Amino acid sequence: MAQITEHHLAVLAHDDHLADLLEALDDLHTAASEGRLASTTAMSKRELLALLRDVVYIAEETMQEIQTQSAHREPVLFIVEKPSDNRQAAG
Repeated sequence: MAQITEHHLAVLAHDDHLADLLEALDDLHTAASEGRLASTTAMSKRELLALLRDVVYIAEETMQEIQTQSAHREPVLFIVEKPSDNRQAAG
C-alpha cells in the first residue's frame, strides 16, 4: 500500500510541476507583452530566448514520443478473406 501512495504522490507532484511551468510561461508572456521583462527575470533577452527554445524543443520531442507510443499501442486489425480451396471441389 505504501508504494501506491508514494507513486500517487510522485504523480501529483509531477502534475503540480507541469502546472507551475505553464503558469510561469504565462506570466513571462504577459511580462513580455507589457514590456516589463526586466522586472520579471534577471536573465538577458538572449539567455531567455535560448531557454525558451530549449523548452519548445523538449516539449515538441515529448509530444512526438507520446504520439509515437500511442500509435504503436493501438492494434490494427485487418479482415482477410479465407481463400477457397478449389482443389477439393475439382477432385
